[in-house]
Amino acid sequence: MNITYYRIVSPDEGKNIMMTRDSNHEIFDDCGISIDENKIELPFKIKMLAGKECKYDRYTPEYITPSIQERLNDYYSESSLMSPELVNALRSAGVGNLQTFPVDIKDTFTGEVLGVEYLLVHVAGLVSCADMGSSEHLSIGSKYYFHKLKIDQEKTKGLKMFRLAESHSEIIVEEKVANVINSGKFAGIAAEPCN
Repeated sequence: MNITYYRIVSPDEGKNIMMTRDSNHEIFDDCGISIDENKIELPFKIKMLAGKECKYDRYTPEYITPSIQERLNDYYSESSLMSPELVNALRSAGVGNLQTFPVDIKDTFTGEVLGVEYLLVHVAGLVSCADMGSSEHLSIGSKYYFHKLKIDQEKTKGLKMFRLAESHSEIIVEEKVANVINSGKFAGIAAEPCN
């Protein structure tokens, strides 16, 4: 059976919110190696930058409405944050290699901890499965940036979601998982076909 693969993207929706990790910097959540939670301090600390008050206002100087809670996404790629609803949907679609960790999100302008639940999500497992001969790519050090990505399905180890070993920032999913992501229920995340 031929499987269609998708890459996860985080479309810029102009919501003026950025989340950055502020603790456990020695942990690289894109390395594919399982994270030993006994060796880290939990919860992960996250800084939220929102609007002109934090000098993170790339779109509209007077972005007052909607509220921060109304502007929050279900996915923040730069800090590997997901809403619990997105994590549950991925697991219901058969994704079994996610490690999740609690987070505290601090608004850098008010200093308050955001009262919304998120999880830092680690996709365990790097898979070397890019068909380099059929893909269009640029070399960046020992890794690659893909303009066009073709996945060799024989090398995916049957995983429904994984990080690509040739480019650790690329998260690849099977079509069933992509359909869940693209259902319209989740903000800040989309799945685009690879093949």
